[in-house]
Amino acid sequence: MLAKKIELEKLLAVSEDKDFVQLAFDWAEKHHSGQLRLDGSPYILHPYRVALELGKWKMDDTALIAGLLHDLVEDTEVSAEEIKSEFGDEVSSIVAALTKIKKLPSFSKDTENLRQLVLAMGKDVRVIIIRLADKLDNMRTAEFLEPAHRERFAKGVLEIYAPLAHRLGMNIVKAELEDRAFCAMHEGEYKKIQERLRFLHPRASQAIKNVEKDLSRQFHASGVTDVIIQARVKSPLSIYRKMQKQSKSIDELEDIVAARVITESKADCYKALALLHKMYVPVEGSFTDYIFYPKLNMYQSIHTTCDVGGEIIEFQIRTEEMHRTSEYGIASHWRYKDMSARAASGLRNWLDSFYEWQMDNLSREEFIHNLKTELSYDEIFVLTPKGDVKRLINGATALDFAYAVHSDIGDHFRGCLVNGVMQPMDYALKSGDRVEILTAKRARPSRDWLKIAKNPSARYKIRRRLRGGN
Repeated sequence: MLAKKIELEKLLAVSEDKDFVQLAFDWAEKHHSGQLRLDGSPYILHPYRVALELGKWKMDDTALIAGLLHDLVEDTEVSAEEIKSEFGDEVSSIVAALTKIKKLPSFSKDTENLRQLVLAMGKDVRVIIIRLADKLDNMRTAEFLEPAHRERFAKGVLEIYAPLAHRLGMNIVKAELEDRAFCAMHEGEYKKIQERLRFLHPRASQAIKNVEKDLSRQFHASGVTDVIIQARVKSPLSIYRKMQKQSKSIDELEDIVAARVITESKADCYKALALLHKMYVPVEGSFTDYIFYPKLNMYQSIHTTCDVGGEIIEFQIRTEEMHRTSEYGIASHWRYKDMSARAASGLRNWLDSFYEWQMDNLSREEFIHNLKTELSYDEIFVLTPKGDVKRLINGATALDFAYAVHSDIGDHFRGCLVNGVMQPMDYALKSGDRVEILTAKRARPSRDWLKIAKNPSARYKIRRRLRGGN
């Protein structure tokens, strides 16, 4: 009893309406009474941990309460109407959406559940955030699943939920989901990499110590005193992907160490960058300024890679506020409603486009392709002639850009100038390109355009126009 009380106090400490959250906990405890998890623990511990995780992410009380109640309709005799009567429309709507997507989605089956996932995210992103907390807790106890079930579960997490966490800017969640899912799916590879990292650790550890010591001394001497330096060896999955992409063994990889420089102000970020490039040799083509051009998921940092005495280290430079956003993304702003207008607009536009194309009557294969594309990690930043920034998926064409500007511009595409040079509509754009679209009144989309457009939203608009829609 005392242990339960202490645990509940942790949850109440991160809530605002403590009585309402207490009521939800009591409800969940009552209706899950007698139910056990696969590890033999009382079932109530799962929704409790989900709600506690949401509180850690600074979500509001509505999300905490929905997290406590998220399994009631599925696993008990409680009805959606009872939840609505006791906790209101908002909570019951979220619980209903969570119930619809309760089954394990994978890219090999159950496309309808994936559609429900997309639909729910378009209406209330808290549904997905609660789902992420649910998946995270389940991954932490995945060893109690049968091996085949564990692998299927991990596959869904790796292919859907980790990319979703990334898209919402929740990188600390994405990292843990990926690490646990990779271990569950490829335990042998995971252990090999871990073992090799232990062997390489002295080298990496010394590089980390040198960087932290040198940077602290130089920053202090230059007046950048309020700075935190965090260096680490990259995750097993990140290293595995590098090995696959570069066709190298772990011993041949150059960049297994990453470092964060967290400063007090934006101005200090650029001072830190100048100091890094003065102290070390920057690797050509590695610099990206996500402070000036924030990612769609609100991520901001300066990225640069340097040769530090023969050790290639990737640096991320950001403020404390940027760091908070990079860890928990949209969730870090939810309770305080302090998301910038630009960030909120960008996220809303992405959610709207995400919702838009799934309403089309797509084949299963195209739906899954679109979902994978939307959850792609890579973005590029392309400029209009006036200097406005359009964020596109990596690999986007000039035609994608035209539709990102406006549907009418895309529909009447005649040609384009990329950095002042005439290019075809299938020209693959790069970050920093300045693009001017040339139009003609008589120009109209053709079915061939569907092969050129890479962005799901652009393909949706082309298909709609071909059907005679506006």
